[in-house]
Amino acid sequence: MRRAALVLAVNLALLAVLLGAVELASRLLAPTGRPQPLMAATLEDWVTTREFHPLLFWRMSPRRAADGTAVVNELGLRGPLPGKKRAGELRILSLGESTTAAFRLPLERAYTGVAARELEAATGRPVTAINAGVGGYALAQGVTFAKLYGLDLEPDVVLTYFGFNDFLRVGFRAERDAMLDPATAGLTDRELLSARSKPLARALLWLEGRSNFARWAMGRQPPNELRRGTKVRVPETDRLFFYEELRELCRARRIRLVVLVPIYRSFHRHERFLRALGDSGFEVLDLPTLLAPGLPDRRPYFFDPVHPRAELHRLIGEAVAKGVAASLPAG
Repeated sequence: MRRAALVLAVNLALLAVLLGAVELASRLLAPTGRPQPLMAATLEDWVTTREFHPLLFWRMSPRRAADGTAVVNELGLRGPLPGKKRAGELRILSLGESTTAAFRLPLERAYTGVAARELEAATGRPVTAINAGVGGYALAQGVTFAKLYGLDLEPDVVLTYFGFNDFLRVGFRAERDAMLDPATAGLTDRELLSARSKPLARALLWLEGRSNFARWAMGRQPPNELRRGTKVRVPETDRLFFYEELRELCRARRIRLVVLVPIYRSFHRHERFLRALGDSGFEVLDLPTLLAPGLPDRRPYFFDPVHPRAELHRLIGEAVAKGVAASLPAG
């Protein structure tokens, strides 16, 4: 028995030496850098402020400044992460895209920060808002973040703000995902997430991220060949799937889920589906309808067709606080 164990140990040691020699030789003879997304060629700071994630596709690089101003915490989110939960504290996890992240504004002026201050004033309770917005994120990424990290932060309320990016073509994601290949570039977000969740795929991605030999052997296609795919990132059936999944996750932890209907300058295709969720038992806060009376002309309230200015963030935050305060969970 001892002899067999010794033989096994010697063989494993020899294998480790052999693999190490192969890796060293590949680094000397065929150095192969880590794949970079197409976006890195047009945005110089992409490599330093974003990083690949197998299931989130990308995230902000932990503990780095993003877009020249905001400090990103260890989960790749703006602002400090909460510590131990205090007695009576209300925690809000705000999932969303670049509107939620609001990198053009100080964190406290983003609608999540505004909502937290308004709720504190209205309830007298300490309120902690966790801004989990990431530029370019669609619903699949937000729900995946909640599953992997967000719900472990003990939120009492989860907000979602997803619309515009769900309708973008999958090529938008291909430009930002360092590890896409021709076999997966045309997949929807849900299809790609399913493919990457398989153990073999996870193992290969791990190897490619760490081994020069693996990167050389896999020999990915030139990035420009990945600009394909006519599907939208999150089709309607997939949106329903992810909202229902998030609702069940929240129910299991007694967390209140509030679906926000995003407000954009001139994009409306998301509104019908999100409003219909209310008929399926979801709590929906319809921002375009709530804010319409005070916004006869939306144009002055936006930097561009999608991103609100500070004044509209204030109005959104106040509307969110009022909606959440209407039926707070027990403290």
